Formats: sequence, structure tokens, C-alpha cells
Amino acid sequence: MSNPTIQDVRTLCTSIGAAVITCQMAENLINLSLQWLFPKEPVRTVEMLQQLEEQHRRKALGQFIRALRDRVGLAAKFYELLGDFLEHRNTLVHDLGRVDGHTFTSLDGFQRMNAYANQVANEALRLTEIFAAFIDSWTEQVGMRDKLCAEQPDVYDSSFFKDIRQKITPFLDDLVHKKPHA
Repeated sequence: MSNPTIQDVRTLCTSIGAAVITCQMAENLINLSLQWLFPKEPVRTVEMLQQLEEQHRRKALGQFIRALRDRVGLAAKFYELLGDFLEHRNTLVHDLGRVDGHTFTSLDGFQRMNAYANQVANEALRLTEIFAAFIDSWTEQVGMRDKLCAEQPDVYDSSFFKDIRQKITPFLDDLVHKKPHA
């Protein structure tokens, strides 16, 4: 078993940093979706949005996922992805020692932690795509997309949005549904 090199340490740190940034993007989109797309009460003014933003600022990811689950029904696989992401993100951020086979003293341990960081980043990216598709679809439904496209064509005409419109948007109704009691 070989010892890790400084390059192994750098690779792991880069992967962890990228995973954390990707997690933050996903968390922000989940929060935004909860405020705009799945609010408790209809949002009617900019002031209401600002108030919601302030209320949500200090909430944890787990609270967002529970609130989302309370407001809409979630497909089993989507719920599982959200749960896995929450657990894996918390391990990444708070306790890498929980990663199976982790160690800072062997190359194999570094590789396991690197693979874990990449897995979390992939889950976060998947959720980022899904929630970006929800938000994009919502902007179209409320008549905002054309204006946003005109103001930010580099964003809304990007390969990212073209990709999610083709691969994810058609399946959004399969991910969430209205709860009977809501």
C-alpha cells in the first residue's frame, strides 16, 4: 500500500472544494424553489419574497427538504435522491471520518474520499439541474422567461438550460405531485 503524495492531497482538497460549492448551488436552488414554486402561501409582492428570503436564510438543508415534502408529493426516487444528498452533503461538510474506508495515511483512503466527494458533487449537480428546470419552467408559466431570455441570453440560451429543457423538464411532473390535502 503506497503513501499519499502532496498531489493526492491537492486532488482531494480540489474535489472537496468543488463538491462543497456544487452543494451550495443545489441548496440555494432548493431554497429558492421552496420560496417561489412551492410556497406555503401565494407570493404576491416583491416584499413577500424578501420576507421569505430573510426567513429562509438561516434554515438548514434538512428543513428545506422536509418543507418540500410537506408541501408536495415527491416521487420515491426523487425523495431518495434528496435524502441521499442531505446525508452525503452533511458527511462531506461535517465529518469526512464517516466515509467508508477513509484515511489520510494511505493512497487508497485518499482515493475513497475523493470518490465520495465526486459522488456528492454529482448528486448536487443532478439536484441543481432538476431545481433549475423547475424554476425555468415556472418562469415560463408566469410569463417571465421571455424577458429573462432577452436580458440574460448568455444564461438562458446556454447549453446548461438547453440540456435541462430537453432532458429534465419533460419529466418534472413525474417528480412532484400535488398532495390531496394541500
